[in-house]
Amino acid sequence: NGKKVLGGTNADFFNTTYIPYGVCYRDGVAVKTSFSRTDCNVFVITKDNEACCFTEEEYALHKDIVREAVCGRSTLLLKNGEQLDQSGNTMPVANMEPRTAIGVSQDGKEVYLMVVDGRNFYYSNGADLLDLMNLMSACGACDALNLDGGGSSTMVGCDGTVLNRPSDTGDAETIVQRAVSTAIVISETN
Repeated sequence: NGKKVLGGTNADFFNTTYIPYGVCYRDGVAVKTSFSRTDCNVFVITKDNEACCFTEEEYALHKDIVREAVCGRSTLLLKNGEQLDQSGNTMPVANMEPRTAIGVSQDGKEVYLMVVDGRNFYYSNGADLLDLMNLMSACGACDALNLDGGGSSTMVGCDGTVLNRPSDTGDAETIVQRAVSTAIVISETN
């Protein structure tokens, strides 16, 4: 409210009634305080304006410093600059899908948002989780997590224009935005 929106993406996975799987904070208020799954990870902006990617266990230790938070699912992609083993991941690791990811720089001052289109043979087949790890590393992310993908993967610009080609389409010319439960909105600071 009252801030200029610069862009945004979809965020957490959600159930059929649009309840996000993980915790969600907005302006320091916990909108959802529990996890519906045991394989959630948390993207956080702290009260000191630093960005972090936490496992569920790390979040439990640091939840008192959270100002903004959304969740992703499965194993973190990157932690301390290292690509993490995805063999225990609860999602199909090798599937080529539309993907959304978020990462942070080592100092927690920069945030990297990424949307990879997919399910369109002539445009983009998508990415698997190894591709997503490599892309986030190449951008400079030290820590990163996987957000909801598939038809939810959408990047929006400052005027509300969809900047990618979401995979939920009516026909070759129609962009269909999927309703999602949570989003990450980038706005100007005061």
